Amino acid sequence: MFRKIILCLGAVFALAACSGNEVAWPDVPDSEIDKISLDDGTFFAIEDEFNEDGWKYFVEFTIADGLLTHVSFDGVNIFAATFKSAAAVNGLSPEDEGEGLRWDEQISLLEDSFLKFQSYLPADILETAPEDEKPAFDIDVAFLINLFKRAANEGPREAGPYLDGQYFMAQDVNGEYLSETPYRYFLNMIVRHGYIIAVHWNAINGEGLRKYEPILPGSLLDSEGEALLWRAQADLLETHLIATQDPMLMTFDEDQMSQELFGIHIPVQSFVELAVSALAAGPILEQQ
Repeated sequence: MFRKIILCLGAVFALAACSGNEVAWPDVPDSEIDKISLDDGTFFAIEDEFNEDGWKYFVEFTIADGLLTHVSFDGVNIFAATFKSAAAVNGLSPEDEGEGLRWDEQISLLEDSFLKFQSYLPADILETAPEDEKPAFDIDVAFLINLFKRAANEGPREAGPYLDGQYFMAQDVNGEYLSETPYRYFLNMIVRHGYIIAVHWNAINGEGLRKYEPILPGSLLDSEGEALLWRAQADLLETHLIATQDPMLMTFDEDQMSQELFGIHIPVQSFVELAVSALAAGPILEQQ
């Protein structure tokens, strides 16, 4: 059944903040109210790549009987180890070093406004409104609103085959392994809306040091030689798994080399086996 949600703005509305101040949106004339029509269903959109801050953001929301009944904004880090909301709660978000609301608290204000008013503000309002009329958010919510619009434009999306949450798998440790190999490989994954959205394959040595650091967009590549070569190829494997959503589709020969990816010259067997095992074992921490 075709349902309609009217994303409208009334007069100025306020959201209470912990500091006692009010977060207010500017007035918007009725003629500038955006209206979109949405089918019932669950919508999901995620950024195409990680930002320079090491996070990739997503939105998930549900339309039922023509009403917005659930909306969630969050992010995953490049290590595929945590969600942005969890990092903020645990004091691990750099944006939260000031005295204002934490990142997750500001996101909750944004989500609550969607649910209460069945509306969102177009990003251009945030860009063009006078400074003294702009909502008092410390974080950039304009791109999140645009991400919401992208999900709306793409339409309802069926959930993927996996349980939402954080996944982890590491190679078994035994005496023979420790005596012959200086690194123990492990794999982190994060699943949301049933899809793999972040993957991080790495290894640690006996001192707890990682084999490589992820390559952030916009970062300057150094001359680390073998380590740089390895991490660049690891990034290709991680990206390929997110694209295919199934490690069983990744094959390797008797030398553990990839049979379908060009530019991969490192053994991939541990990556494939760890991904298969992690998904089979299920999430170590489910997300509600």
